Amino acid sequence: MISQYSNQPFPNAAIDVGTNTIKLLIGSITNGRLIRLVKKREVTRLGNGLTEHGILNKGSIIRSISTLNRFKALIEQYKSISTTAVGTSALRDAQNSLQFVETVKEQTGINLTIISGNMEAELTEKGVLGYRDSPATPVFIADIGGGSTEWTIHGNNLDRKRSSIQIGAVRLYEQFIRRDPPTPSEIWNMTSHIVESVKRSFLKNKISFKPDMEEIGSFVATGGTAVTVASLDMGLDYYDGDKIHLHKLSFAKLDELYKQLSAMSWQDRVDVKGMEPERADIIIPGMVILHVLMELLNADTLITSDYGLLEGILLNVEKTIL
Repeated sequence: MISQYSNQPFPNAAIDVGTNTIKLLIGSITNGRLIRLVKKREVTRLGNGLTEHGILNKGSIIRSISTLNRFKALIEQYKSISTTAVGTSALRDAQNSLQFVETVKEQTGINLTIISGNMEAELTEKGVLGYRDSPATPVFIADIGGGSTEWTIHGNNLDRKRSSIQIGAVRLYEQFIRRDPPTPSEIWNMTSHIVESVKRSFLKNKISFKPDMEEIGSFVATGGTAVTVASLDMGLDYYDGDKIHLHKLSFAKLDELYKQLSAMSWQDRVDVKGMEPERADIIIPGMVILHVLMELLNADTLITSDYGLLEGILLNVEKTIL
């Protein structure tokens, strides 16, 4: 597997330790272009129970450390010359996050840095727009994660703005969902909270509701929820980032998928073609975030990006100080 890339320079590695998933990207940059050699992700649910208890639990820590050790072996196999590992929402929130960082260093040798929401949004934007086949600007970029949602906008008549909102698929699931399938009141309460959170963020940044989309341009989403929605729409048998990248989905189709899935039990959602089993419980909160963002921005089409934070890190590995 490695020999086919023998003409490439030694690669760099990037790791994203998220609330729901830990992701790895190994790639090399030639003439400003990123060649992705390996991209892996594993659901460890590091933020499980964080909403209620405020700390990372032992089981989630063990699963995450185990995943990081497997990723470390791949990094060594590909002879990466540097590794940049970042922690996002769960580690920004957890009371024992610094202990986790120390444990990661002791047990894996990986130096993990916790980054701010704004830094996460900035690097995600660079990853989405700095790679080949990038969506055209102007653009609104949403990165829906397990613990938070980051957005960046750079429109025709707008300066570049970005923000991080404390709404994510795992966080919302733990806050609002108790029944399977979710009850109408649970959905209502969760949706109201998302709308209020997004509106506060937009008002703070002077973003209008229901704007002329020519001003904002394309609506692009990245992250687990977005790629899962694309996979569901395409009916994929397994995750394929190249097929998913730049897949377009109408607001009407998103709404249709959401109504179908939200009426199903967790077990029925697991069996839907294109669904990752580990994401079947939290896909509903993630889809509601997408729904609200598109509605408030008057966006009729969703463009999925398979590129984001990890690609942004590697493209800026020499310039970014984390």
